[in-house]
Amino acid sequence: MTIGPEEAVYCKVTSPDGDVVFDGFGRCRVALHRVFKDQHEGDWTMMVGMPGQIVTERHLLLVSVTAADAKPEVVSYVSVNKPTVELSCSVTSSQQITGCLFRSPALQEVLVANPGVSEGRYVFHVNQTSIESEYYYSCNLQITEPVTSDLGLWRCDLESVEENYYGFLTVLCPWAMQDPVVAESVVADPVLVAQANSLSVEEQEPASLACSARAPLRYCYFRAPNGTVFNVGPGMSSSPTMEYIGAGLDAGEYGVRFQSLLHSDAGGWSCHASINGQEQNQSIYVMVKEEMSVSSKIDYDSWVVIEGQVAWNRELEYCRFVRFDGFGFSSIDNVQSPYYLDESSSSRGICRIRVALTRENLQPWTVVAKLEGRDGEISRVAVLNWPEPTPPRYCKH
Repeated sequence: MTIGPEEAVYCKVTSPDGDVVFDGFGRCRVALHRVFKDQHEGDWTMMVGMPGQIVTERHLLLVSVTAADAKPEVVSYVSVNKPTVELSCSVTSSQQITGCLFRSPALQEVLVANPGVSEGRYVFHVNQTSIESEYYYSCNLQITEPVTSDLGLWRCDLESVEENYYGFLTVLCPWAMQDPVVAESVVADPVLVAQANSLSVEEQEPASLACSARAPLRYCYFRAPNGTVFNVGPGMSSSPTMEYIGAGLDAGEYGVRFQSLLHSDAGGWSCHASINGQEQNQSIYVMVKEEMSVSSKIDYDSWVVIEGQVAWNRELEYCRFVRFDGFGFSSIDNVQSPYYLDESSSSRGICRIRVALTRENLQPWTVVAKLEGRDGEISRVAVLNWPEPTPPRYCKH
């Protein structure tokens, strides 16, 4: 929101915990991604600069945070009457429902409600009434002669202007499950599943982990290979390093998007959630490719080769090399010296120099790469990899 006098030429707003929320010209513009009672309730300070005044005016703002109203519950049921099955989801809300859809047990199949329209085995019926400020909405899906892919756990999504509501249904048809193989393949109890059991990302690049179940979740978290626990949820505090993703715990979905992962974060992760009073978990193996790998080695007993290879062999704008004592040069310096040979290949993402075998050049070198079209540089230190001594072929006594 925008606050303060309309004619203000400068404004600064400070929250109760001392954080500066806005500091700039004009009226104050306050944007809060999520509001928390312990962080935002209390006395806020607003400093305002007015036309014709040098000293700013100080104002106090008392902010109170109230609990949100309980979210309306979706009532769902399944009616089985051979050869048809009817799935129904209904909700009473202060918001008008604008849409409805059902997600089949096959996960990837979504059936969007089109009232009164039939397509193949599916027919939708929708009913909405209102009394004063309350809306009653019912969405019904009729399935004729259900097949194996129709059996199991469904989810219905009801959409309003401000938020979505979710319900879960279990479809089990005795006449369609007479085959023991079919009956065994039907999942009737909600199981936690990972969006991907393995993930390959590049170091310093965003990465997302997600899990879901066909049931509402009480809590959820992720566990890193080093044992660190990341508690996530729609109400988590905004963070510069990670954010919550997913439709919400009441939808059975949760995930976390990290702004970046390091090579040390690679390994076995796991997602955990409480489903119907019991905790379940799933494993996720995360591979984090280094932005640039470096090496330093002695070649032909007269040269030291220092090399850096960027991930995915991406094109480079230039390479830089800096010795431990500060001596350095780049691949665009056009150095003319028989003691320093630049063998970099920008098109293949390779930074490489060949330097004379001297005491100074045996020390660590810093390899710096600048990717084409990307801000910033990638820097790594290359330490000489001493060759293993060659054992003698024979001994003379």
